[in-house]
Order: sequence, then structure tokens, then C-alpha cells
Amino acid sequence: MYDVSKKVTNSKFKQRCGFWERWLEDPSKALAYIDAPDGSATLFFLARGIPAKCLFPFNWSDEAADTILETTGVECVTMDLCEAVCNDRLFKRHVPIPCCAIWLDLMCTRIEPEVLLGALRLAPNVGLNLSKHTLTFDH
Repeated sequence: MYDVSKKVTNSKFKQRCGFWERWLEDPSKALAYIDAPDGSATLFFLARGIPAKCLFPFNWSDEAADTILETTGVECVTMDLCEAVCNDRLFKRHVPIPCCAIWLDLMCTRIEPEVLLGALRLAPNVGLNLSKHTLTFDH
């Protein structure tokens, strides 16, 4: 039997390693990314030596952002990262240091071109995951 959960875990690990490697190329810069309510991406990056001052997790939920802060000690930006990258001034208010990478780990199957263009204006490396894994459909 094929173990889908193991494949997903390995894939997520590889993606996080890729962003960690981008940071290693220029450790003076920041990582901006969407984090899960459990702060798992932030914990991963902290465990690999990225200082909290370089980590900028985003989550649209106040409750999730509070949990991320409590779990990791890293302040979580409470807003949609896709919205933030479309407005340079807004993004830079929340992420005051230049980014080496932005990771858009989304739970949707489409993304507006403006979001990608905005992210690419703000960072030389942009990662994008599209997923329908948490979507529900009306029949």
C-alpha cells in the first residue's frame, strides 16, 4: 500500500530545506512564509539556526498567530501573505528587512498573477504550493 502521509511529509521537509538553503546563501536577509497554526515551519527554521529576527511567518487567523507566537516565540503577522506581497509598503511594514525568499504555501488551486509578480519584486526566490487538499466542494 502507498503511504500518502509519508510522501507529503517528505515533500514538505524538502521544501523547507530548500528555503533554509536560500537563507544560508545570505543570512542577513529574511524569510517570509505562510505557517500552519502549529508553527511547524517556524520551528523547523529555528531548529536549523535561523534567528527569530529573520523569520516572518504569516497566518490570517488571529488564533493561529497567537498559537505560533506561544509555540515558537516568533511574532506571526496576522494577515494574508498574498495580499501583503501585492502592496510593497504594507509588506515592508511587516517585514522590515530584505527577503531572500517568500514561500506561498497555499490551500487553493489558483493564484492571481499579481501575487506572483508582487512576491518576485520583493524577493529573488519565490516558492509556490497550490493544493486542493483542504478544499470542500458542494455537489
